[in-house]
Amino acid sequence: GYHRLPPATTGYHRLPPTGDTGITAIAAMLSTNRTLETLNLDNNDIHCGPATPVLADALVANENLKVLKLSHNRLGDQGAAILALGLQTNQTIEVLDLTFNRVIEPDRYRGERIEI
Repeated sequence: GYHRLPPATTGYHRLPPTGDTGITAIAAMLSTNRTLETLNLDNNDIHCGPATPVLADALVANENLKVLKLSHNRLGDQGAAILALGLQTNQTIEVLDLTFNRVIEPDRYRGERIEI
């Protein structure tokens, strides 16, 4: 089902598990939000699926988010690569937590170029 999202303001938010539908809604909010600095999406059943490129695009557009926590999801190498593409142009993310995401080659996503 759907979850009502808390107002997106400066500060820290921990959301209930939302899956792809909720992540797509959160990505839409991130694309226009100019105040949220920390977003915790730990344990949200995020996998490399339809919501991953939408979230990556939102990271390109967002200019305020500093901390994005995505631990304990199921992004895998392909999902990490998709997010890395969005982060290549993002100048504000300072902390990205991808622990426990079944990412086998974490060093692969630190370079200038990302190949999927």
